[in-house]
Amino acid sequence: MMMASPVAFWNFVIVLLLLLGGAIWLFINHVSKEAEGRRRAHQAQHYHAATAIKEADLTLSDVKLAPANYGTEDFVPSGIVTNDASSALTTIGKPNRATAPESAPHRSKAG
Repeated sequence: MMMASPVAFWNFVIVLLLLLGGAIWLFINHVSKEAEGRRRAHQAQHYHAATAIKEADLTLSDVKLAPANYGTEDFVPSGIVTNDASSALTTIGKPNRATAPESAPHRSKAG
């Protein structure tokens, strides 16, 4: 029976580890690129949703601000918001809370 030399065995192990390390690096690189693409798509969608409704498209009636129960500096609006824009109004306030727009005018009661 022929026996492999220890040098050949360790060379094989080193090559195998290098190939495995390269495969792991390629996988991580691929996943990172996919995540970056998803982040950019979400950011573009978010920007559109945050800027789709203009101030002229909103009508407020019977709106009152009351201090919030959970904080000292926050206020909670109550009243009727009429949205004449083609995008859905999901929140009033910080634009980073907006979601993807929908179609048709909306009328909602806040509070």
